[in-house]
Amino acid sequence: MLAAACSKRPAAVPARPRENPSDAAAAASPAASAAPSPASRARRTSPCGAVPAGLTAVPGDPTRVEAALQYLGSPRFDGACGRYRLISDLAGERLSRLRGLCDKVADELELVYPARVGLPLSTPAEGTLLLFSRRSRYRDYVAAERDLAAGYAGFAMPWAGIVALPAGDLAEDEIARTLAHELTHLARRRAFGRELPPWLDEGLADAIGQSATSRGFLPFSDEMPMAAMRRRLADAYRSGRSGRSGRSGRTASLSALVALDRDAFDRAPAAYDYEQAALFVRFLLVDPVLASGFRRWLSDLAACGPKSAGDLPSALAISWPELERRFRKACDLD
Repeated sequence: MLAAACSKRPAAVPARPRENPSDAAAAASPAASAAPSPASRARRTSPCGAVPAGLTAVPGDPTRVEAALQYLGSPRFDGACGRYRLISDLAGERLSRLRGLCDKVADELELVYPARVGLPLSTPAEGTLLLFSRRSRYRDYVAAERDLAAGYAGFAMPWAGIVALPAGDLAEDEIARTLAHELTHLARRRAFGRELPPWLDEGLADAIGQSATSRGFLPFSDEMPMAAMRRRLADAYRSGRSGRSGRSGRTASLSALVALDRDAFDRAPAAYDYEQAALFVRFLLVDPVLASGFRRWLSDLAACGPKSAGDLPSALAISWPELERRFRKACDLD
């Protein structure tokens, strides 16, 4: 059903994770609930053939990691989280519980990502996760990294193989969502091997990340994870405040969202770009008519690049106005 693409049930509104903007300048079980087409088949049908698109994972840029250590308290834990390196100034029971959470999210994401996106991950996961016990220490670290934006729940640097987020007194489900969002950005390097437009990059990270819990990933068929985003965006659509409307007073179109570059995404005074991107990507991944075409388009984008992948509506055999209409109806935004 189209209504399953969005959600109408209440949920807490999480803080927004964010991918590091400088990345642009640098070169039911969860799996069973995702794409019906195997990732390998999606890659074989690409017009560019079966050439692997993903890049090798980065274990964590030593200079960046060393610079971060001065903002972590002592003593520090330095161990494993799934296949990732985990460095944290947490201790005791809190550290033990979050290590278990981290292992579960990191390991399950290796199955969830290719199943839902329809693309294989070219190499095993690698990277360094920085988990701060205090939000104040995390904020000091972000402030010191001049190319990072403040005010976000976490960030990722795929080109450097680093993810950072605070734990503090946050609920474990919220930490799981933020961690899954940021690890999805790292997985993008291994799946696509290239920079993605922000609506797609953040939309994929939120669509996958919002389904994460401390107990693992919820099926894509579960409507609850996106409820708060849908409610907030529906209110913005109905009041004419969505997307870039903080200046124009008009509801932003999907074509306008897709056209935003990294410098413009989530920069308007009243921006709903994250909500719109997350719900739009999830809609495209679960819509029974459009999902297979969207995954083919993602495969072409990974293998061939944006020019060869072509225009999204053309790939889906649908016009922008009709795509907008279907999206709004599925998410009950009008």
